[in-house]
Amino acid sequence: MRKYKTIVTIFVLVGLLVVVLGVQAGSENRYLVKSDKAFWKNTFNSRHVFDDGFTANLSDWQLKLAKVFNVDVEPIPMLQILPTDAGILQGPELGAPLGMPEVSAPKKDRPVKPDKPDKPGKPDDPVDTDGTVPEDQTPWGIEVIYNDADIEETSGGKDVTVAVLDTGVNKDHADLARRVTKCGDFTDPDIVFYEGECSDLNGHGTHVAGIIGADGGEDGLGIYGVAPEVSIWAYKVCDVSGSCWADDIAGAIRQAADLSVNIINLSIGSDVEIPMITDAINYAREVREGKEAVLVIVAAGNDGPSKASIDHPAAHEYAVSVGAFDENYNIARWSSRGINSGTIEYEKNAGDIEFAAPGVEIESTWKDDGYAKKSGTSMATPFIAGLAAKLWGGTADTTRTALQLLANDIGKIGDDDASGFGFPVVPDATYKVN
Repeated sequence: MRKYKTIVTIFVLVGLLVVVLGVQAGSENRYLVKSDKAFWKNTFNSRHVFDDGFTANLSDWQLKLAKVFNVDVEPIPMLQILPTDAGILQGPELGAPLGMPEVSAPKKDRPVKPDKPDKPGKPDDPVDTDGTVPEDQTPWGIEVIYNDADIEETSGGKDVTVAVLDTGVNKDHADLARRVTKCGDFTDPDIVFYEGECSDLNGHGTHVAGIIGADGGEDGLGIYGVAPEVSIWAYKVCDVSGSCWADDIAGAIRQAADLSVNIINLSIGSDVEIPMITDAINYAREVREGKEAVLVIVAAGNDGPSKASIDHPAAHEYAVSVGAFDENYNIARWSSRGINSGTIEYEKNAGDIEFAAPGVEIESTWKDDGYAKKSGTSMATPFIAGLAAKLWGGTADTTRTALQLLANDIGKIGDDDASGFGFPVVPDATYKVN
């Protein structure tokens, strides 16, 4: 009995020492601790628990202690939102480097909507220059996905949930305030999931969310996304710089799946496969008791034009991977390519691009309550996520099949490396998803 008490006392003292030294050390990094012991989970203040261990922010002292006690640890990689704006170079056919997004003035105190409004942004209709309304309420990407150059507003997405895993979302933006129904932050260093907080200091996540489901605002003067009746879950997994810990992304995917979200939008990528994210997508795609499979839609990346330049997790066979094209249906030079030409045609195989969508100079909602134009496969992906919400056929598989059947061939004929099945568009009113 005395020996047992001595061992317990030693472990308690070690735990206290780890905590004290960890606080004093200051510098911390994220690691996967390959242990299922409650002692180490409590001592190291675990964040996410996975099959092969748990993750935690560890100081240099805590790392040394883990080594002393033969506890195996490995660093957690970081991913980046797409695009990173700086460094995404457009090809000769698409003009100069992108630079920073064009940002309008914040949308404050919008004017009263007239009884019979004309759609702004048309050639014979001067663009409002006071910054209180978007340049075009239904920008070119909305026009082409709806196959209607004169469209004035969009529809669809009711009772469908889309989780946007990104830099957060400005839930107070007039065009998103009624759409964001769940909000949470995975980036807090001390709280694994801070419910109700999803502020977006970067802008990327707000832009993505607007493409999916902006509803024009209560005054009807704002911008419209693909599915303006959708329910958006804003999961903040990336910080203001656009950096995202892999375990936070994997944890958010698993939580969204457990809460029965229908669709996940990931405009995030990495040059290498990260097993915990792969495992999380596999988990989301499982049909479990009381849970349906989730449709995971991912940006292909901005590393083109070389073959096999697709990012991870877009390369995953379960992920719907999306490339980008411009207003003339030219695939952007920087849009990542798949390996479709070497795999089974018209089947999403690992490493393939599945679709292409509008991704150059896309106008959408912005962090400051106004609007911005951005380019990248990050912008193309939410077009497909929004269309999936609009078409939702009850399951991930029926909806994915519908997207494939509705895809129009662009670029090279057939299932090609740049655009896969092609560009799916909104069908006519008689179309039914089976």
